[in-house]
Amino acid sequence: MAKIVGTQIGKPVDHLMSQDQLDKEVRRKLTQFMEDLQIATFKANQEVFSRALPMLRVDDFVRFSRKVAEARADYISAALEETNRVGPPDPMKIKHIQALRVTYEELAAAYEATERLIERGYSKIG
Repeated sequence: MAKIVGTQIGKPVDHLMSQDQLDKEVRRKLTQFMEDLQIATFKANQEVFSRALPMLRVDDFVRFSRKVAEARADYISAALEETNRVGPPDPMKIKHIQALRVTYEELAAAYEATERLIERGYSKIG
C-alpha cells in the first residue's frame, strides 16, 4: 500500500508524494533532473537571446521606458477626457480607450520581460 504525504516543492503548493518518491535515491535523481533541466533552459534562453538581442544598453531602456510611459499617459488621458463628457460614455471612445490600455499593458509586460531576461543573464548589457 502506498503512503501519501504532503510536502512543498518550490512554490507553496501541496504536492503528494508516493512511497517511491520518498526514497532518497529517487529524490536525488529527481533533484538532479530538475537541476539539469534548469541548466538546459538557461543555456537555451542565453543562446536564443544572444542572437536576438546581442547587447542591451541603457539608452535602449530609456527609450523603452519612455514609450511605456507615453502609452500609459495616452491611456489615462483618454479615459479622463471621456469622464469629462456629459452623458453616457461614447462606445467608440471606450473602444479607443480599450485599445490604448492593451497597448500600454503589452509594452509594460514586454519591458518587465526584458528586465527578467537581463536579471537572469540571458543577454549581455553594455
